[in-house]
Amino acid sequence: MTAISIENLDWYFTIGKPHIVCEDYALTGTAPLPHIIVCDGCSTSEHTDIGVRIVAMSARKSLREHFEALQSNLPSYADLGHAVVNRARQVADLLGLESSCLDATLMLAFPYREQIQVYIYGDGYITTVDRKGIFAYLKFAYEQNMPYYLTYWIDKSRRDVYLKTNQEGNAVLTLAEYRDGHEDVRTLNYDAPLVFTFARHDYQLIALTSDGVSSFLAVEENRKIPVLDILQQLVAYKTTKGDFVKRRTRRMLKEYEKQGIYPSDDVSVATLLIGN
Repeated sequence: MTAISIENLDWYFTIGKPHIVCEDYALTGTAPLPHIIVCDGCSTSEHTDIGVRIVAMSARKSLREHFEALQSNLPSYADLGHAVVNRARQVADLLGLESSCLDATLMLAFPYREQIQVYIYGDGYITTVDRKGIFAYLKFAYEQNMPYYLTYWIDKSRRDVYLKTNQEGNAVLTLAEYRDGHEDVRTLNYDAPLVFTFARHDYQLIALTSDGVSSFLAVEENRKIPVLDILQQLVAYKTTKGDFVKRRTRRMLKEYEKQGIYPSDDVSVATLLIGN
């Protein structure tokens, strides 16, 4: 199915300092193809610490089913999104949970032929390092910090409220691209399909992170740490064997803690290392 050599893949997630439960989640897998998944649950909806795991596992199952069925084509953005949210809704119903527990963003990446495919449903960051060592990122953010969750796809009444709140959803999504010291920004409609392709030969790694990476604060000074600094630190891997993301993230958090710097939101990250 894919000729891409994946050197390693790993994940990590942690709770924000003021939070009671962690509503972020990340996972990786290798069957039927390597994949990384990051999800961020809505803090104003109930039981999203449970729902975010259901969404992530539903995404893994939906991706597996597509390719285990010997599909030679990529899943469409809409088909994959509907498969994930419908499966997640069935699980939530079995548990007696409201569908709002599934209010969560979803980011996933996997190799396909000579490319890495990334699907984004909501906000977050894609971070890349190319073969020349050049760092770059894509940032996805919604006005009023209100992502267009997959749950709105299957609940017309909640979707209508969302659109009314966001002026019919026009230009509610901001896409910022950072590279070579410059950030270019453009706006998109709320339901724009967010699918990105990265050529295998051009990149060393692809990392997905929740928007919690933009929440780091030097507490005593009440000073926000630039997200560029956080993302660069997150992917500064000294070794790439074993649990390389866990080691690097824990070390970074420990060093920041010594400086009185903490994330005020949950943080999740998953990274795919691409072989030569």
